[in-house]
Amino acid sequence: MADGPITVSAAMFVALIFLDLFRHEYKKIPVHAIFGFFVILLMTTLCENNYYFLAWFLLFLPFMILVIGLAIRQSRMQEKHQYPIAPLQTMQPKHQPAVYYM
Repeated sequence: MADGPITVSAAMFVALIFLDLFRHEYKKIPVHAIFGFFVILLMTTLCENNYYFLAWFLLFLPFMILVIGLAIRQSRMQEKHQYPIAPLQTMQPKHQPAVYYM
């Protein structure tokens, strides 16, 4: 429990650096490594001073903001377009193909 936020943040930044490698975005790797170092340092400091709740909160704050932002975006798109759900009968072709018997 004591090193949970440290381990999770380190794993996330290692995964981010591997993702940069696979996408061939080599210019982003030093920036992500430096930022990851400071985030891990912050998490270590918080955990050493028994601020575990704050460390977990700061770790999951970007995910919470992302989920809230996606929910707001989705609700605005639904309000803007008003997608009706068509009954199955209206999904039939409007004209029947001509059938010729001999």
